[in-house]
Amino acid sequence: MRRLLLLGLAVPLACNVLPITISSPTDLTAVVGGITDQQPFFGTVGWPVAVDGSQLVVATCGCGDWRALVKPSQDGDPVQFVVQFFTAGDYAASGPITVFGQDSGNGLSGTIDQDSGAANGTLVLGDFKTFFSAQRSDEHQSQAEACALCHTGPIPVFPLPSTHPNYQLNPPNCLSHHQVNITN
Repeated sequence: MRRLLLLGLAVPLACNVLPITISSPTDLTAVVGGITDQQPFFGTVGWPVAVDGSQLVVATCGCGDWRALVKPSQDGDPVQFVVQFFTAGDYAASGPITVFGQDSGNGLSGTIDQDSGAANGTLVLGDFKTFFSAQRSDEHQSQAEACALCHTGPIPVFPLPSTHPNYQLNPPNCLSHHQVNITN
């Protein structure tokens, strides 16, 4: 009985003391510039991270720099980090591909089916490890939302300069002012 009591105390303690990590792809080759279809992926995250209004986006600005952006709650501060794509052998624009990124105790590791646009895997935010699920979207509104998540809001990842034209989401006007190279 005493051993069970000690085990009951040790397991939660270890979960809060030991760092939570995900493994980087060691035997795969990085895909320089990202995947061919550059439409953004929108999804959800699992418990205990997710609450109402949580959101996950994996997107590019069209320059080859891909990022994961997670908003743990509707009013929560966003977390973002660079992600890269990895493949065994030469890159092909079809089939599964690995996505991975990790920075400052946050990370994402998963698989994207380039044909269906479905993505899923593991997400680490600080002390929490959970799952994510996302789907590629090719709607103009979705592209604008992906841009807005990084460039506007109370805590933008890359704030807009003060000289930037006023931004509106409905209907989105960002792509009428910018030439962004997002391809599918």
